[in-house]
Amino acid sequence: MDSHRPNGTTVRVADKRSRYANVRRAVARVAERAARRRAEEEAARWGEHARLVLGAPVRTYRVGRNGALEVAGG
Repeated sequence: MDSHRPNGTTVRVADKRSRYANVRRAVARVAERAARRRAEEEAARWGEHARLVLGAPVRTYRVGRNGALEVAGG
């Protein structure tokens, strides 16, 4: 059993008779899962970016009757 402490992924490999070969496969699987997880997080971040409407104001200000600056939207 091989585990990766930073991301908490644990894999168990017993395909081969050689312990060394099993460890190599386990490390490869942990790396594969970590890469998949990073790709999903990246896609989620870009998904948020894609939902932004270009050119749409975040806030709109206007000058009120008394001359003070007021937030109109957002």
